[in-house]
Amino acid sequence: MRLKIPLLGVTTSLMLFGMSLPLGFIPFHVNLATFAGILLGPGLGFIASFISVFFLSLIGHGGITMVGINSLTVGIEAVAAGFLSVRLARYFRKHFRFSVALTTVISLVLSIGFIVAVIVLSTVYNVGEAFQLQTGLELTSVGLRNFLIIIFVIALVGISIETLITIWVINFIKSVRPDILER
Repeated sequence: MRLKIPLLGVTTSLMLFGMSLPLGFIPFHVNLATFAGILLGPGLGFIASFISVFFLSLIGHGGITMVGINSLTVGIEAVAAGFLSVRLARYFRKHFRFSVALTTVISLVLSIGFIVAVIVLSTVYNVGEAFQLQTGLELTSVGLRNFLIIIFVIALVGISIETLITIWVINFIKSVRPDILER
């Protein structure tokens, strides 16, 4: 545990850096929550997510009133990655990079799915309408089907970029200090 506290600080600062840099061409940023979950585990990964979201809210990135939902969204990635990384690393022993990639993709899909569900359910008055995928459903002047298609394309690009970065960083740590990854 004594080793994890300094790692918590370093990981949180890396998350702050990643979250504060938009990718520019898409409305997505690399938040490194899956990296935090893999490195720190689910509990400390969630704490790193909360701390980074909280500090970013103090400088106007998301705002203080969004800390709760943003912490949940980013925290879902860290918690899922913390649990999945151990199980997938055991299952794919010889394919470490693949287990990291699969952990990252699943964690990001869960997180994006959560936030899309929050957005969709907060814009419809009848929950049944959300599951019918009606084109006429107004969601900030875009139909639900079009909204989901746009989110899918953006998520595909963002997940690809974050997965590559997470694989690279975790692989670097494994080659330099493999003891850090052991839980």
